[in-house]
Amino acid sequence: MTKGSGLGGETAYSKEDLCERYESMERELQLLKVERESLLQKFSESSEKLSMVSSQKENVLKDLNTEVLRRKNLEGEVKQFAAAFASRQESLISFHSDLKTKIEKWRAQTPISVPKSFG
Repeated sequence: MTKGSGLGGETAYSKEDLCERYESMERELQLLKVERESLLQKFSESSEKLSMVSSQKENVLKDLNTEVLRRKNLEGEVKQFAAAFASRQESLISFHSDLKTKIEKWRAQTPISVPKSFG
């Protein structure tokens, strides 16, 4: 840029220098606008991703809570089944013992006759 001295010690720029400076600032402005648009686009994409991730997180938490409740219910059912199974086993053992005692009494009361040999 060519500088010249004007009145009162002011620096004067030539018309050519001013045009170059103006064009340089215009280019910088255009670059800043492009960068601004790019940043706005990235911000918009990031906001959409955040919204999607937040939604997915909510769904995962709902699913997790559902599975926790399901697990608790299954644990309760398993406990009920185990108690019923133990009760049934005790009942069968008792039945077996009673039946065995009755069979032994019946055998003691009923003499077994051995057939004579055929001859």
